[in-house]
Amino acid sequence: MPRHNLYAILIVALISIVCYQRQDKTLYGRYLSRVLTTIDRDSLEPVDTAKLFDGAMRGIVGELDEYSSYISSEEREEFETDLEQEFGGIGVMIRLEPAVASREEQALVVVAPPRFGTPAQRAGVQVRDRILKIDDRSTQGMTMKEVIRQMRGEVGEPITLLVQHLHAEQPSELRMTREIIQVPSVLGGHLRDDGAWGFQLPDDSRIAYVRLTNFGEKTTTELTDVLATLEHQPIEALLLDLRDNAGGLLEAAVEACDLFLPDDLEIVRIKGRQGKTQQVYRSTGDGRYRDWPLVVLVNKYSASASEIVAACLQDHGRAKIVGQRTWGKGTVQHVIRIQGGRSILKLTAASYWRPSGKNIHRMSQAGDEDAWGVSPLDENRIELTDQQMARGRRWRAEQAILAAPRDPGSDGRGPGPPEPPVSLLDDPQLHRAVELLREQLEVPAVLPAAA
Repeated sequence: MPRHNLYAILIVALISIVCYQRQDKTLYGRYLSRVLTTIDRDSLEPVDTAKLFDGAMRGIVGELDEYSSYISSEEREEFETDLEQEFGGIGVMIRLEPAVASREEQALVVVAPPRFGTPAQRAGVQVRDRILKIDDRSTQGMTMKEVIRQMRGEVGEPITLLVQHLHAEQPSELRMTREIIQVPSVLGGHLRDDGAWGFQLPDDSRIAYVRLTNFGEKTTTELTDVLATLEHQPIEALLLDLRDNAGGLLEAAVEACDLFLPDDLEIVRIKGRQGKTQQVYRSTGDGRYRDWPLVVLVNKYSASASEIVAACLQDHGRAKIVGQRTWGKGTVQHVIRIQGGRSILKLTAASYWRPSGKNIHRMSQAGDEDAWGVSPLDENRIELTDQQMARGRRWRAEQAILAAPRDPGSDGRGPGPPEPPVSLLDDPQLHRAVELLREQLEVPAVLPAAA
């Protein structure tokens, strides 16, 4: 079958899904197929049919809501990596640092020690290394997306980095082979000397700090393992940080809630067209952590699965919410694989509703006075300045170790004092969360009187 006919059939099929059981829309599908066939046959210049298909799909999805999207074959791998939490790489955390007065070029900098046992660690990559080339391609002018595509690849493929160590006179060429890199979604508050996460707060060992970066396929297992470890430590309360967590898998959010709830409580309700309930998720009673005092940190970038967790624990009085009102993304996207699985259509098909019966999603016409998202009580609502948010985000993104010693001038930054360390406790929202947990820990439990 000619390629243009195959793509035309695929587009018709997609339109049929989007416009299910509507005959007038199927007619437009036939029109679109005829247009593509005509372009392929009569266009003055040759046309890449695959690009036509991608363009047609983006045009169709562009008429839908903001969370429906088309993911091309080139973008599919990155999308799936976020959910699967693993990829072929070398195990290094990097950042593009902008040019400064003493250096006209941007720098691709290693901002954390490579994890033990990864290709980068074995090859000698160090924190504050500047990566000058990736496989003979200069990193100058690259975007972060281009850098990631160059760094990641098939497991077993070789990769060569030209790096400038912090105190070295000449760059070093480091050769390594890509391996499967696990991307954890459950992190602690500080890195220990052995490279593992520490979860106890530095000034109150009774309180555990656990941060979820997203809700992926392995999040439940990771969270369960961390909590099981904390049971053997003098932990009496838990602080769950969901700030900047944009969501992920519904199932992971439901399972996270279940860890903290008694039996048969509603976690989230899924509604489709005309408000019809499609499914209700309830707690199983298997959760082992129903008694720890719990505070959940959120901000305006906590969305989707994060909002499911925060809303559920708030509505059942299981946790206090601290921070800012969340994003208000309460829609369900069906992932439809097309082109034999090479590309993906994310189609909004339902919405999330809280146990209280309120909608999580912020509708297009909704204002601040309407019910959407998850809001802390007034006494626990703490708005941050842009500078405070950037400082906290830098800590979360760079694993709290940017205070690595720097020799002024040795890395091309010129004279000046070292950058001050980023402290976990240099955070007004976290301070309030800790205050709430300490208040609960210091109030003695009231036992029921015998009748």
